[in-house]
Amino acid sequence: MKKVIRNVICGVALLAGSSIYAQSATDRVVDDFEKPGIWSWWKSPAYTVEQVESALKVSITKAGDRTVDNGYNTFGRDHAADPLDFTKLNVVKVKYKLDGAEGTTLRLDLKDIDDNVTNANSIVKKIAPSKDWQEVYFVFTADKFKQSWPTAGNVDPEEIKEFLFFVNAGNYAKPFTGTLLIDELVLTTADKIPADKK
Repeated sequence: MKKVIRNVICGVALLAGSSIYAQSATDRVVDDFEKPGIWSWWKSPAYTVEQVESALKVSITKAGDRTVDNGYNTFGRDHAADPLDFTKLNVVKVKYKLDGAEGTTLRLDLKDIDDNVTNANSIVKKIAPSKDWQEVYFVFTADKFKQSWPTAGNVDPEEIKEFLFFVNAGNYAKPFTGTLLIDELVLTTADKIPADKK
C-alpha cells in the first residue's frame, strides 16, 4: 500500500512540472569529507576510491571501456538510511578537480527507494582538467524523474536513496584514465547556480 501511495504522489508531482520544486531553500551538504570514513561510497571495477585530505579521490582506469560494465562504469553514494527529497532541493552541486590528459564527461543518475533510476533523460556534464577547484551543477527538473531501462516508469523524487556517477559513460572509442577529486556534494536550488555555470 505504501508503494502505491508513493507512486500516486510521484505521478501527481511529475504532472505538476518543474513548479513543484522549491527555490531558496537551505542547502544540504551530503558529503564534505571533513570527517574520516567513506563507508557510504561504493564503486565498480573501473574505479578505486579513498579519502585524501578532506576529499574523495576517485582513481579512474579506462572508464568507458566496453569490456568493463559495458562501458557504463559507476561509482556512487548510498543514502538509503535517510532518503532525500528532491522536490525541495533539486540541484546537485559537485565541487571537483580533474587530473587527466584531457577532459571527459560526468553523468549523474538518481535511484529511488524502489530501485528506479533516472536513466531515461540522464544529465551529462563536460568536465575539464584543473588544478583549482571547479563546480558543476546537475539540475533535476520534473522531466528527469523517468526510467527507461530495464523497464519504463517514474522515479519518486521524494524518496531518493542513491547517487550514481558515471565518468566517460559509453565512450567506447576513447576510454578515460585519470583522477577525480570531489571536495563537496551538496543539494541546492537553481536560483543559487552562478550565471557562468548554468
